[in-house]
Formats: sequence, structure tokens, C-alpha cells
Amino acid sequence: MAGVMIPVIVHLWNDRRGKVLRIGSVALLAGSSRRAAWSPRLTQLLLLFLRCLLVIALALLLAGPFYMRAPKIGKGWVLVDESAGGGPYQEYIDRRIRAGRELKVLDPGVSYWEGFRRLDSMAPGQLEFDVITPGLLGRFKGMRPVTGRWVGWTIYTPEDSLSEWVEAAWRVAPDSIMVLRGKSQVTGTEFRRERVASRASTFEGVVVDTAAVEVVVEGNRQEQDYLRAALKALGEYTGRRVRVVSSGVGSGHVIRWRPEWSEAAWDGRLPVVLGRLLFEREGRADKDRRVIDEVQVRPVRVAGDGGIVRERVDLRPVLWGIVFALFFLERILVFRRGKA
Repeated sequence: MAGVMIPVIVHLWNDRRGKVLRIGSVALLAGSSRRAAWSPRLTQLLLLFLRCLLVIALALLLAGPFYMRAPKIGKGWVLVDESAGGGPYQEYIDRRIRAGRELKVLDPGVSYWEGFRRLDSMAPGQLEFDVITPGLLGRFKGMRPVTGRWVGWTIYTPEDSLSEWVEAAWRVAPDSIMVLRGKSQVTGTEFRRERVASRASTFEGVVVDTAAVEVVVEGNRQEQDYLRAALKALGEYTGRRVRVVSSGVGSGHVIRWRPEWSEAAWDGRLPVVLGRLLFEREGRADKDRRVIDEVQVRPVRVAGDGGIVRERVDLRPVLWGIVFALFFLERILVFRRGKA
């Protein structure tokens, strides 16, 4: 920008008085009218100001100026489970959409928290989320998400808040089966066993299990005896046929008693291991009607800008316009000055 001195110097140079040529009788008066010294003075101040601005604008243009701004983030998103609908909050959802919020659907193939994380990574920073979902405990799996944005998460109890089903069935005698029934409601899930007279291979859509559970026992003698006694008691309680076989033998459902598990027999973990052995299933998340506490639903909010990505705005197009406008005005003033 030091180049701004150039138009000032040129302006002062052009303002010098020319040489005095004495002609005729005027030469007799030259002595009295001659200036004692040349005094620089500024004239045409508007023209000088325009030329200085033109140099400054060119300097800024060469510097390539820009500034960073936050992107336009809109009025927010409304996240819903499309398969469940808005329930009692459907009218509220419609109002938010009419107010300008954008509707987004949570991925039905994953938990609500995982679906939230996916949309959270896609959304502009600081965009507000309204999330409205059923509060079914089975749909909240894994770790609570962490975000930097504001999130309002509302849950509701679905209309079908009671579910009953047959979890498993196994044969305990040629003419009878043991049925494990499940019942789930808002307050919790419970199971009860029921002996039913039946020779059928299926019961209420569930295949009756006729295979015995084989367990391969390994480890020292004391551990083996303890495990055999536990398996016998569990078999008598459930009615399942449990067969203990030697290491390397067996063809059915097998769990191996490993030496490093030895402490499980003494600290209470053994019943959990055996329960999974006899009743392990893929799970009935679709039947689970337990409702999570609303305090546990909302994502953890951390300080920050929510992962906002700022936009870089180039100012050179604006400066090009300013340069052309200043040059145009400068030419007009020069033209008018020449005509005058």
C-alpha cells in the first residue's frame, strides 16, 4: 500500500507552474510578479482521493483477501422413526415441519442411538435436533452418543405396550413338552415355565427342541464335580436333558469348561454361564416392551461448535468491482477537467 504515494507525487508534480516567457511590455513587469518561491498545493482533491483509493484497492486485490463465515444451517431437523410414527406427538411434528424444520427418518435397521450418530455426522454444525421416538428399551443399544449440538429428545409409550409370546419349547417326555412363555410390558419382562401335553413338533409357531444339551467338562476334578452338580440341578429345574461328556466327545450343543474359568464357580458367575448355555437365543427385541427412562435417552452434550465447518468466502470478485468503479469515476473526472 506504500504505492498510494505515487498518485500524490504525480499530482504535485503536475501542479508546478510552467516557465515564464517574457514577451513585449509584459517583460517590464516580470520582476514584480515573479514568485519568490514555488509553493506546492493540492488541487482537484476528489480526483486525488479516487486515485489513492484505486491504488489501495489494487493492493488488496493482489493480497487475495477472504473471510470465514458459518454456513447457513436452517431452522433444524426433526428426527423420527417412520415405522413407529409420531404417536401422540404427531401434531407437534407437523407444526415443527410447517415452521420450516426438515424431517429426517432414523435408519430402521439400527438402534436409535446409532441412527442419531449417523445423522449427527451428516448435519451442519450447530443445527438443532428434535428427536421423537418410542421409548422401547430394545431400540437403545450401545453407548449414548456424544454431540456438540442442542438436542431435544422426546420419548413416548407405544399403544401396544403389552407383549406375550413363546420364547422356547422343548420335549421332556414322549407326550409332553415344557413351554417357556415370555411377557413384556412397560415395567419389565418376565418368563414362566408351563408343562403342556403335546406330541406335536411345533407349539404356537415355535419348533419343539428334542436334542439334549451336551457339555464337555475340562479342568481339575474339583471343578468338574462342581460343574456336573450344577448342570444336574439346572436340568431338573428346567426339564431340559443335560448330558455331561468327556473332553473330545459329543456332537450336540457344546460349551467347554476352561481352566481360566475356575473362579466363576466361586464368585457367582457360573449360573449366568449355564443360563446362557441352556436358553441362549437370538433375542426377541421386537417383543420387548420395556420403556427406558427419559433421563437416560438424551445424548451427552459437550462444549464446542458441534463440528461446524466454516465456509471460506473469496473477496476478490468484490474488489474487482470496486477497482473498475473507481477507474470509471477517475476517467470521468479527468474527462470533465480536460473539457473545462
